Amino acid sequence: MKFTSHAQNKIASPAEIRFFLLHLSLFREYLDLEFSCLKNNLTFGYDVERIIDDWIVICYLVGNDFLPHLPGLHIASGALPLMYRIYKNVLPTLDGNSNVTK
Repeated sequence: MKFTSHAQNKIASPAEIRFFLLHLSLFREYLDLEFSCLKNNLTFGYDVERIIDDWIVICYLVGNDFLPHLPGLHIASGALPLMYRIYKNVLPTLDGNSNVTK
């Protein structure tokens, strides 16, 4: 069923449905590539797992409809690239996750 702004109960045919296939392992590599510039700038170790965790939080804050919207941060107006740039600038100034134990 397609959800639209109009109340329709028409069931879409398989030819009308678009499917997107996402390989998570490839997506992880793309994220690693996006943030690879941090490898030489961090005073603590670069850990792609922590980068992905931070990326999830960034996307959650920008794209969650259940949280109040941050002024000027909308996905359609380029909020994610802006947040990536800020993250890349701020992360090297931090001291890592020294207080967190695994």
